Amino acid sequence: MNRAGIDSDCQRAKLYYYDYLSDQRNQVPVDTLVHISNCSYCQKELEELAKIDENSGHSAPFTSAQTAHLELHFALANQPIDCSTIRAFLPVMAIPEQQVSILTPVTAHLAHCRQCTEQLRILEDLDLSVLQYGQVSQMFSSRSTDRLDSLSESEMKIISDILMSPDSGVVTRFCFKDNTDGLENRQLFDVEVLNYANQAVETESFVSQAPMDASVHPRLRARRRSRFLRPIAAAAVLMLGVFLFFQNTSVQATDISQIYETLKDITNIKIVRFGEDLSTPVQEVWISRSLGLKVVKTDDTHTLFDVKNRIRRSLSASNAVIQATEISSEMTAAIEKTMNMPWGLLPFNHENELPEGAVWEKVYDPSTRIDDEATEMFDLFWTDQAIGRADIAYQWRCILDRTTKRPLKTQLWRKLSDDTAYILITTIEISYPSEAQIQTVAKQSGLL
Repeated sequence: MNRAGIDSDCQRAKLYYYDYLSDQRNQVPVDTLVHISNCSYCQKELEELAKIDENSGHSAPFTSAQTAHLELHFALANQPIDCSTIRAFLPVMAIPEQQVSILTPVTAHLAHCRQCTEQLRILEDLDLSVLQYGQVSQMFSSRSTDRLDSLSESEMKIISDILMSPDSGVVTRFCFKDNTDGLENRQLFDVEVLNYANQAVETESFVSQAPMDASVHPRLRARRRSRFLRPIAAAAVLMLGVFLFFQNTSVQATDISQIYETLKDITNIKIVRFGEDLSTPVQEVWISRSLGLKVVKTDDTHTLFDVKNRIRRSLSASNAVIQATEISSEMTAAIEKTMNMPWGLLPFNHENELPEGAVWEKVYDPSTRIDDEATEMFDLFWTDQAIGRADIAYQWRCILDRTTKRPLKTQLWRKLSDDTAYILITTIEISYPSEAQIQTVAKQSGLL
């Protein structure tokens, strides 16, 4: 067997070290049991863990697990942190010997987010095994809704509710600062609470003697418990595997400003608009800024705007003759404006136009996801307050490509202040064709 195969088998075997050391060997898969019994590396690991178990003290494997855990916390420094970003950390922190009582980017968020703090308490009260907490952590990391056989129906319901819960809207940022006081072994940092545009609206400053010995936030006193059998050994071996899983996942929060910034570079786009009837589009628009072309299709009409040649061509189902007209310079300028970002995709032309009190939050709704592994979804809430009429509340949902941050679908709801439910106003689906594809659409419609 090659080295890669051995490493893979050993990595899987780590999840069952605890059962192998206890009286639960019948829980270990037969092939894994055979591997552990015949693998010198695994046997050496078991000897170390047995010593940890016997002495109930800290040794290298346990210290490595704690260090890896904290390194992942501090990898989030200087980034906006929302609930979805830290959710995968919560099951790990529910393990008694993996609780974190120093101030980190994750615990700083917990200090300001009642929802995440309550979810951590719920996970602690489940009193799961270390292996189960590790499985839940991986479930949260991958956003998988697959049922875990090791959990009861009631436990799975609680876990699923946490996984599918929307973000609270609280976004924090833990920032290290330059030490300018000339004193050694002192670490300065700020904990900021951010608004929808990731601007700090509340800042707390802290001073510690060293980065890994920061002051404990008063709202984050660790609750120590000791009703686990051999928690140190189990935590040490399992968490090393879970941390490797975390390191391959993205923890970067998405800011609404990233969407505006991404769209600035788009030259070719297709926009399909729907009304109340989601089965039939009311309008399809193809735009190529590089070619200077805009094609608009409604129920029975195709229209081509060629801004470079200042020509408008249209063709309707009722009239097979192409109507071609020259457009004025003023009209050309107006059309070019509609060909520029944001094309009516975003509720405001610029992020600076967002009204005061708007809320930007990440959400999880399986019924509307395109591809959970490839996309992420956000809601923007704001209220249009006007004199002489009722306030109108809006909800704008945006589904993004997780990698490129390009919008793939948006929806807009609104309601009067006295109403209890939002009404869907419009749905837009977005794609990004090539120049050649847009030219093909124009030619097939007979307009080019």
